[in-house]
Amino acid sequence: MLIHLNSVRTVKWRLVSLWLVTLVTAMAAVGWAMNVPKDMTDADRRALASMGMTPTNRAATYEEELVHIRSVQQNVLRVIKVDGATPPQGHAVEPAELLQRGRGACYELSRTIEKGLSLHKLETRRVFFLYRQNQPFMSAMFRRGHPSHAAVEVRTSKGWLLVDSITPWMALDLEGMPVAANGIWAHPERFGNEAPYHILLSSWAIRGFYSRRGQLYGSPIPAPEVNWRELSGWLLSSDEDRHLY
Repeated sequence: MLIHLNSVRTVKWRLVSLWLVTLVTAMAAVGWAMNVPKDMTDADRRALASMGMTPTNRAATYEEELVHIRSVQQNVLRVIKVDGATPPQGHAVEPAELLQRGRGACYELSRTIEKGLSLHKLETRRVFFLYRQNQPFMSAMFRRGHPSHAAVEVRTSKGWLLVDSITPWMALDLEGMPVAANGIWAHPERFGNEAPYHILLSSWAIRGFYSRRGQLYGSPIPAPEVNWRELSGWLLSSDEDRHLY
């Protein structure tokens, strides 16, 4: 009888172990599918070259960094017409597809800008502006059709700099110093009141969040797409940095 009970327990433990392994494997697979890679492909390089962007060495000075950043932003906006229409699910948003269409929304232009900046060996991270509109954070995040905006932050030798995706504006204060996305909307005077209207709307600036609906950056599943490295860095930051209040 004791041997029989031990056998039953062994079978149950093996079934539980198998279930846990399956669950962890499934979660890892979903997490991998949701991750947005930042690798440069040959198709990216060809498309960026067609827009007038080619690789350079890392800038030696802050002033040279700003020249490279402006050049990338201006080249993208020169070639691509800003179009706020939402493309169908499964629609590719990489530089080659954007160049072929000749028009795109903020998150499409942001993708090309961040890849263009990588040609100059500049580190970037995606910024997802989720507009507050007097809504709690979770309500705004999961409310269908809730307005948002995508832009890019680039690390300069003097700090992170927000680069807009649909206007030729970047967050340089009146002294020419870089400003990150955090709370820009609360201090328009830092930019001589010249920041774009959509940047000055009250918002949360979420790093590493690419898409709420998914299937835009290669994921086969209709789930949010993120860059886990950037998103986890934002989640682990201080409340002051996250501005969740």
